Amino acid sequence: MKKIYLSLFMVFTLFVSVFAQEEVRTTISVVNKNGQTILPEAGDIAIGADVVPFMNYLGNMFNGDAGNTYGGSFLGGSNTIFIKYFIADDAAVRIKFKTEKHSDFDDFFVRDDAAFLADPLTNNKVVDRRITSSSSYGIGLGYEKFRGNGRLRGIYGAEFGFDFTKQNRTYEYGNTMTSANNAPTTSNFIGGSNQLSTRNINQINPFGNGGFDVGINAFIGIEYFFMPKISIGSELSWGANYHMSTQSSIETEYWNGSAVSSLTTLGSPSEPDFTLGMANPAVRLYVMFHF
Repeated sequence: MKKIYLSLFMVFTLFVSVFAQEEVRTTISVVNKNGQTILPEAGDIAIGADVVPFMNYLGNMFNGDAGNTYGGSFLGGSNTIFIKYFIADDAAVRIKFKTEKHSDFDDFFVRDDAAFLADPLTNNKVVDRRITSSSSYGIGLGYEKFRGNGRLRGIYGAEFGFDFTKQNRTYEYGNTMTSANNAPTTSNFIGGSNQLSTRNINQINPFGNGGFDVGINAFIGIEYFFMPKISIGSELSWGANYHMSTQSSIETEYWNGSAVSSLTTLGSPSEPDFTLGMANPAVRLYVMFHF
């Protein structure tokens, strides 16, 4: 792993040194008919955001399909903030970060075992709940250069990124496991139920949905200033990425003859993966505001 990190760092250093050594070009000021400067200048700060979530919302709104998605994104996910600081009229350092947390609740009715024991004809129900929580964090640091003096400019540069994701599931049951009911009626969370003597209470990174990524990318793209110091841009990246999935585990509960006990079983082990190639063939899309 140390060799991989060293390789990524050396590639990043090479990219930055190549771009930084390029001769600084003299830019021509571009203004609109009101005399407002259109392009950013040295010392300006830019704040932007991924427009992918907005595009998805528009697609879902116009055709009624909640499954519309757009493949382009920063750091492998949406909800990313993008910040630039212009060290020259045609060069900037940039940082981007994301943080996302989401919880999904699945509730199902099952038979109330206590009520059924008292009256087999009862229709009383209790609720079983499965909570799926996911979190994602990412940060990227890069250097970029610009070409062109009009509203449309070319972009190229390199960046280093780190991304971390985690998912876990917890379960809450309406029927408690006891000595009198050591196989309570339990939802299968697809609409049915069973009498289970062993049932899940916690899952860490089920299906291997967790881990971290470290990568270095070279990028190229375009940026168009449709208003003074407001632009929309798109990029395509190529680079190397190292991914390590997080080990998964399942915690279950069961009746041991005198009390409820729990048992944790390891699932899939941690697994490394290395990718070299297009980091995001779908192209990223963003809007930037410069001050």
